[in-house]
Amino acid sequence: MKKILSLAALVLALTLASCTAREPHPAPPVMEATPEETPVPQQVRRLNEKSGEGAMAEVKALLAVNPALAKKKDNDGFTCLHYAAIGDQVETAAFLIEKGADVNAVGPDGRTALHFAAKKGFTEMTELLLEKKAYGNIVDREGKTPMAYAKEGRFNDIIELFRSHSCR
Repeated sequence: MKKILSLAALVLALTLASCTAREPHPAPPVMEATPEETPVPQQVRRLNEKSGEGAMAEVKALLAVNPALAKKKDNDGFTCLHYAAIGDQVETAAFLIEKGADVNAVGPDGRTALHFAAKKGFTEMTELLLEKKAYGNIVDREGKTPMAYAKEGRFNDIIELFRSHSCR
């Protein structure tokens, strides 16, 4: 019986020694997620960021994978069109609208892309949004319309655009 116990102890010791003597397995390679694998909130954040930069190739790639992103809001309540307007990315904004972005989407502060374009004095962006049927009379949480922001900034070209579209 002692021989069996000694033999069992020897086998156990050899097994443990061989387990600890092995080289550790290499860590699996770190791979970036493809757009198809990236969770939607991260895709929305990336689309918004790239829209504000006017990075058309990346905007097109993200929307090719998930066209519904054009209508989604990020965790802060803004859409890709808000970001394009804030960054004065007219070509990107036109593409986003073509892909279904809502020109009248309201952010958490009650502002639309048109509010931002008017506030910053972006005439071409304002014109695009008005041509695409953005409502010029939406009042934000401060009680201001896009026209009010244009008047504050003394952006006369934008004021005239609003008047020609019957905005107050």
